[in-house]
Amino acid sequence: MKRNTLNKQIASAPTFADKWQVLANGGRPATDLEMNVFWVTHFRLHSGPGHKLPADVAGGIKAQFADALFPALVSGDKKPFKQLMEIMDAANQTQGNLYSYLLRKNKLDTPTKQDRLKLKWALANVEVEDRVSIKAACDYLNKLEVKYRDASDVWHTLRQVGRPLLKPGDRVQWFVNFKWSKKKEAGMTRIKQGEGGQWLTGKLAREDWMTQEGKLASRGITREQLSRFRCKCFREVRAL
Repeated sequence: MKRNTLNKQIASAPTFADKWQVLANGGRPATDLEMNVFWVTHFRLHSGPGHKLPADVAGGIKAQFADALFPALVSGDKKPFKQLMEIMDAANQTQGNLYSYLLRKNKLDTPTKQDRLKLKWALANVEVEDRVSIKAACDYLNKLEVKYRDASDVWHTLRQVGRPLLKPGDRVQWFVNFKWSKKKEAGMTRIKQGEGGQWLTGKLAREDWMTQEGKLASRGITREQLSRFRCKCFREVRAL
């Protein structure tokens, strides 16, 4: 059987958002059952005495447990209950740390594999100005004290996580006030097409681009102003 490695999962993810989520999960994501067990365990271990789960949260978790386990109870299938006990043991061992559990589950808990994951994660979250050259990208990693083999390793990893070095004509655009709509509205840009004639539209708030001289130019609001928007999205437009 072929191994579904982290590199293969990243490569098969169709969009940058999907690649980012694979890295955030450390590979295969947690199941709903795992999420609930770790959430409740973390709350129990790290909340002060007397704290109770909010009623609406508790109700939702109860319903999900019923959906997951009741069919097994009716059919006499013990496997889901054994899985629940194993997950509970893991949650207690990790003090409710889901990410630590996922690293072990996805076999990424060795020092070497964790170093590679840190490299991929750092480059998936690299800022635009650190992608203007391979030197800028390496300097960024050095500041974070993230290990890499050499400049070629950085170049290939940037491409792997969907954040390649910028070339003249490439643009990175940030949008705010976005929504799904069928209408063309003044001041709104169509970002992505959805189903049923719907488009994700947004107001262009900032744009960075690489000039023909290899310099980064910008227009629109500042990064600080952009950070104040809770909901924003971005897209990259590659030069032909």
